[in-house]
Amino acid sequence: MHLPMKDDILLVGYGAVGVIYSYILERSGKAQVTAVARGNYEIASGRGINIQSVRFGGRIANFKPHRVVKSVSEALDRPYKYVVVATKALPDVLPTAQLLAPILLPSYNHPLPTIVLLQNGIGVERDLYDHAFTSLGKRLRIIAAAVYILTNLNPVGDEVIHDREARIDIGLYHPLEGPRTEDPDNSLISFHHMVMEGGGGSKVFENIQPIKYHKNMWNAGFATVASLTRHPVPALFTSNITSNHQSTLKGVISELALVGRALGYTESQIPATIVDDIYDTTKALFHNTGTQHKASMLLDVQLGKPFEVEVTLGEVVRHAHRLGVPIPRLETMYLCLSVMQEQTLRSLPARSK
Repeated sequence: MHLPMKDDILLVGYGAVGVIYSYILERSGKAQVTAVARGNYEIASGRGINIQSVRFGGRIANFKPHRVVKSVSEALDRPYKYVVVATKALPDVLPTAQLLAPILLPSYNHPLPTIVLLQNGIGVERDLYDHAFTSLGKRLRIIAAAVYILTNLNPVGDEVIHDREARIDIGLYHPLEGPRTEDPDNSLISFHHMVMEGGGGSKVFENIQPIKYHKNMWNAGFATVASLTRHPVPALFTSNITSNHQSTLKGVISELALVGRALGYTESQIPATIVDDIYDTTKALFHNTGTQHKASMLLDVQLGKPFEVEVTLGEVVRHAHRLGVPIPRLETMYLCLSVMQEQTLRSLPARSK
């Protein structure tokens, strides 16, 4: 009896999101994952990482994917159908193109894999695509994703806490200039089915960018304020804050909506009700529900790590300036977060930047 062939997948970034999606992909029975664990290699390759997941029925002890390596360079011994990137999107620290450089170079003697970006923010696909085309003459096939997940890695780095949500909205990235991305072997649909069969949620979109912008509105509107105040999102919904500052929070979301409309997103994509929708949904999720989840940006701030200010907020501000949209609240927040990011980077050892 011959077992069905499994697709080799390289997963880069073995934090909370990377661990959960390694588990989902392995659980599908269709993939064997090589995980690049840069900061937690000893734990990940040794006893493995414990997963405490509501979605997957409780405790999964000592999970390890098919293979764990320390760097992308160590994983060049085979072809991959997909390279899944689950790192922070930090173009001001380590651009994704630099992170993936070994697999994009001519010395990688295998077909170019499809790149799946499980990263927050907007504009993350453009920089990678442009780098590969201008520097290497290659047109990458990139699957862009909006990731909906509540998960954190504990400070020791040996246990992932995961709630019920593990869903991605995905679609092919198409550059604004040049030919549309082709997908002759249906890699987008194949990845969708793999995630679904592994117990995750997935939905495919013809135009993924407005979906990513909509998702980013939450991060840009709430994760940023939580990071500036250094308190988790539930602190934004105490009776005092909701009574006296609700209009300010809604004003932040309103500016994000204005930029989205200026980018050409339609009423169906950025509806007139979106400000109240996002605010009310977030309040229902975090007000008096007992959730202990912290936005990843806040966790990074508290741990003194670089955080995703450029792709979450900086990209929105740059679009607004280009399109002439007034955004005084977002500009002020971007200034404050940029100062915090700069001081964080100055405090890090040179090798960590």
